[in-house]
Amino acid sequence: MLLGAHRVSWAIVAVALATGIGTDVATAASLPIRAEVDLLELRIGPGNRHLALESTVTAGADLHQFALKVDGGSDARVAFDWLQFQALWMPQVSSGATLAVGLRRDESKGRDLTYAAAGAELDLAPWLAGEHYFYLSRHGDLTGGAKLSVRWPLTKRLTLEPRVQLGWSAQEIPAEKLSAGLTDMQASIRLRRAMCGNADLYVGVLHRRLIGGTYSIARSAGDAVAGTTAVIGMGLSF
Repeated sequence: MLLGAHRVSWAIVAVALATGIGTDVATAASLPIRAEVDLLELRIGPGNRHLALESTVTAGADLHQFALKVDGGSDARVAFDWLQFQALWMPQVSSGATLAVGLRRDESKGRDLTYAAAGAELDLAPWLAGEHYFYLSRHGDLTGGAKLSVRWPLTKRLTLEPRVQLGWSAQEIPAEKLSAGLTDMQASIRLRRAMCGNADLYVGVLHRRLIGGTYSIARSAGDAVAGTTAVIGMGLSF
């Protein structure tokens, strides 16, 4: 685990909360708090195993809604080599649309970066959710990503969950081996089984590949450009 990451996360939370509009002390004290670990999984591929985490803590509702998103992962070992923190003001502007404005901080062994973040999360149908985020780094680099998630109930306890994600960059970023345009694609499918309480276990498969100029950059450097892994994990909400 990365040293000092928890201190960074609290600093980002403080900044994000300061960006909210007009939430007084009495209101803040009564904000409902919700937490979800959407993904905590082991990914098993040819010759390696690594971890992935996607989690969110949300406080408030409607226009007074704030979130801390914590994601993590590794490349080739069962440990978190990088962590990503997002502290966001997330006003719900309609029953199916939530905006997001705040900061993102990436913590890794080789490179730490801070970004301004903006995006939107949409409920497109009872079974379909989408989101699109934009990130502007302190160096002026603009990147982003979009995700579609489907939840199909099969039985009372079983849910099939396909996902598709796309990443993009507005310009070439040599330090991150990114080319301008679409940079990577990820497709996955998970079968979740609800357990007692607010927990579930799941298995699935995930395929990720680089695309466009980013694919060419990685291939020229001898880096991996695609991979398929089995996944096993759990989700929690409280």
